[in-house]
Amino acid sequence: FIKANEKILEFDKYNDEQLSNKVGIVHQYLNQSNEIEILSNNEMSIEMKNFLNLISELVQLKNFNKYCGDLDTKTDQHGTYSYFATYQNHQIMFNVAPMIPSDKNDLEFIGRKSLIANALICIVFQEKSGLSFQPDFFLG
Repeated sequence: FIKANEKILEFDKYNDEQLSNKVGIVHQYLNQSNEIEILSNNEMSIEMKNFLNLISELVQLKNFNKYCGDLDTKTDQHGTYSYFATYQNHQIMFNVAPMIPSDKNDLEFIGRKSLIANALICIVFQEKSGLSFQPDFFLG
């Protein structure tokens, strides 16, 4: 038990020292119950946009010169816009799944999934409260 506490303290200290973080965000609509359905969303509701505007600001990715959270800032490969915030000297890039273009041949949305699943934090914006979500959707 003591070792677990030590590990948690180490992790917290590491996070406090990190000045940049990426946060993955997916949008779950009513009647979506699996990873593919959730990752297939290409649009965001006005409620999700309002949420993102509350916690961050919309930024153009091309030539963006702050922390980019692994999003492409040269060729628009990962979209033209994303959301970004600065909080107490910490730069936070939100990798928003519906804003990341997907290849029509990528039926498993591997490009989107890799950018979302590699984030330390993932927010699931649910269109309606009480929707079922299984975190293991985004493993591997």
